[in-house]
Amino acid sequence: MNKFATLILTGTLVPALLPGVFCSAKAAQCAANYEQASALAPKDGYLVFAYAEGWDKFSKALCMKLMKDPAILRAAGDSVLMPMPVRECPTKEQSEQLKAHMGKLGVKEAESYPAILMFGPGGRHYATLCGPDVIRSTPDELAAKISKRLSALRSQNKLLDEARAAKGVEKARLLGAAARVEGISFPEDTLKQLKAADPKDESGYVRSMEFKPWNYTEALLKKTLDEDTLRKLKGQPDEAAQKNRLEMEMILKELDAKIADPAYTNAQKQVFCANAIGTLHRKGDVTDAAKIKEYAKRMEELDPSSTLGKSASHVVKAWTSSLTLEEGWKPGCLPKGSTPVELEGKLPIKEPGTYAVTFTYRSGNHALKIKEVRLCDGQTQIAVDAHPGSAGDERNTSGNTYRLKVDKPVASPRLFIVVDMPEKRNSFGTISITRE
Repeated sequence: MNKFATLILTGTLVPALLPGVFCSAKAAQCAANYEQASALAPKDGYLVFAYAEGWDKFSKALCMKLMKDPAILRAAGDSVLMPMPVRECPTKEQSEQLKAHMGKLGVKEAESYPAILMFGPGGRHYATLCGPDVIRSTPDELAAKISKRLSALRSQNKLLDEARAAKGVEKARLLGAAARVEGISFPEDTLKQLKAADPKDESGYVRSMEFKPWNYTEALLKKTLDEDTLRKLKGQPDEAAQKNRLEMEMILKELDAKIADPAYTNAQKQVFCANAIGTLHRKGDVTDAAKIKEYAKRMEELDPSSTLGKSASHVVKAWTSSLTLEEGWKPGCLPKGSTPVELEGKLPIKEPGTYAVTFTYRSGNHALKIKEVRLCDGQTQIAVDAHPGSAGDERNTSGNTYRLKVDKPVASPRLFIVVDMPEKRNSFGTISITRE
């Protein structure tokens, strides 16, 4: 491991501190190791430039260059910059040397090198910049990222200082606000302090901090109805369908409450929206497409730039196949029970008269089984034709035309179709509407 030149602690830095490194006394200062860095008592903490020693010369050269860049030195405020050589397969002696080099900061690993590890004045690690943040950024861009995180640390420390002087729920609110400062981590004992200050979780920060997305999703998948409800459903003809629908409604009610709870962050609420969409897709049918769209819209609005926000439009496209006049019917557009499904799109129904709605089979293993067709003007039903119909091959087609008598002009035509296909829905066909 490299031995670093000794720093003369007189307020003036020795140019030979590191090979090719010179730090301006007008900005952040540099040190060879933690012992020397801590002697400077930096108010803004430490910036450790970690590079691959002996197995990647590029990362070392970049760190040496960045440590003397004026923009980065200015952005670092009253911090001390120090290097950290990371060996690929260190010997026991080299590992001990690195521990001594890092002192109370401890040896922190990064996902990739070069990396900039950021520590507060007390030695708490609060942020890491690595990968594209370091390699692809210009010094000015990197300086802006350092400045942003340092500013976040100052804001967080201010809240933590205020929390020390507070008690109860007010203390919890300050601790929670400190934990939510974006771009940096928070002290490890924050949750413990929150629970002590707010045992009833009136602030909501405890449940927010304890939330684990994937654990929660797994728990949702295991949810079922209570024993009393299950007994009431036992033996009913549509027991499975009712159980499925009631479980879905129970889960959505829970998720809606969490989405409305101000204790959760927008990112957490996006997870609840995603869970709601998954529940509807797993337990619902085409008649729940509107709800999927509602949750997807909410998920996008919470943070359009996040991964879940960006995925909202793709979810809608993939999971909300609609029954339309232009595309006809297909398996994904048919409900699992006898719930009416709306025919979406512009309908050629305006003037008074009799309109024939005809279902014509095209392909598939099963015929389309229809029970009735309803016509509404907005929310008001104005015509209905209810009779058993089947649209299949030549042997399985009967009563596949439904006639609707309209007595006056229709302002907002809406057509609802009730099918009777609880399980076998492998059917494709077209729908036509003609005025007789």
